[in-house]
Amino acid sequence: MKTIEFDKIEPTWFNIEENTKKECLKNNIEFYDYLGNFVKFKLFNYIKTKALIETIKTLDFNDEIGTRAILNKRHFSNKNRELELAISDFNKKKIEVFEWLDKTKNPYFFILNPVYQYGAGIDYKSWINERYGYIKVAHTGIQNLDIAIDYLKYKSELTE
Repeated sequence: MKTIEFDKIEPTWFNIEENTKKECLKNNIEFYDYLGNFVKFKLFNYIKTKALIETIKTLDFNDEIGTRAILNKRHFSNKNRELELAISDFNKKKIEVFEWLDKTKNPYFFILNPVYQYGAGIDYKSWINERYGYIKVAHTGIQNLDIAIDYLKYKSELTE
């Protein structure tokens, strides 16, 4: 079944998308800028760099080959230095995300919104596409609750 046919039966994803477009208009944000810039780039990098900090904390730096593979670096320093670098990178990504959210009227909508995109080239599998048409791919998930909590802490620190 193609998404157009599915939307006629159960228009949940269509309704989410339309609601997101309306909210973007209220906040003077382009819908595809929100999807492409914020959701797929800024939120993704935020989640990835935050996860890297936790990975480095549990990483055994005595296993040089494994550490190199996990960090995706040819040369690496000691655990403390790599942790400092990861935290510094995370703080940059955090500032990017939170500054973007500060410009909106309803930041928690944009954090917790379960946006979807049509599968136009995203996670494309030709045998699925031929048989079912475009598939919808979710771009937000459980990590967004963590981001909402982090944003709440950030806002409360600003008001103190």
